[in-house]
Amino acid sequence: GNVADLIQRAGFPPVHLAEINFQAMYEQQQAQAAGAVAQ
Repeated sequence: GNVADLIQRAGFPPVHLAEINFQAMYEQQQAQAAGAVAQ
């Protein structure tokens, strides 16, 4: 199965997984923006 299946088996609801993904993408975006300014 996919990641969502694994997460559900591990006991995490898909919504929580989505929040983690959103947070990770946001932090990556911020890091890229900071890097672009630094250069």
